[in-house]
Amino acid sequence: SPIFWSEAQPPSAQTQSSYKGNYPNLGTGFFVWPLAPPYTLTQEYWGGHPAIDIDTYLRQPIFASDTGTVAFSGWDDTGYGNLVIIDHGNGYRTYYGHNDALLVSAGQVVYQGQQIAESGSTGNSSAEHLDFRILIGGMFVNPLEYLP
Repeated sequence: SPIFWSEAQPPSAQTQSSYKGNYPNLGTGFFVWPLAPPYTLTQEYWGGHPAIDIDTYLRQPIFASDTGTVAFSGWDDTGYGNLVIIDHGNGYRTYYGHNDALLVSAGQVVYQGQQIAESGSTGNSSAEHLDFRILIGGMFVNPLEYLP
């Protein structure tokens, strides 16, 4: 039978508001790569995919790209699978999708470079990779313009 695949959609309102507390301004506004080098992009940012996909091996450590508060950590039904969303309190949110294991909880403060997950291929995914997104002002932007 044919295989059906669709692009992960913007997370639902429930996903975006899992944590109900305050988001203090903890972010530096400067981002680091969410995994160790080398970085191999399997899909770049474009209008139909407002993220970068970075090749990983199963259970590769995933790190917080900047300091912030975990807004969501759990299963997402819109295609991201095991997803972590970090609110940096300065207008930025980062998204880490398709993980195999989640190591943080909603409401937890995490620091830039802290391990938050282990990569995988959950949700709408055909191979191990990290779907990494940066949201600012309600719009996803090209992460490559923010990474060193």
